[in-house]
Amino acid sequence: SFELDGKMIDIPVVIRAQRLIARAERIAARENPARP
Repeated sequence: SFELDGKMIDIPVVIRAQRLIARAERIAARENPARP
């Protein structure tokens, strides 16, 4: 784990967050295909 903003963060939490972000971006791109 590492420290971010004074909080201890476990690596799996970061991986899960990155997956959520990637999924949200895919959904946003699908809903609004005109975006670059």
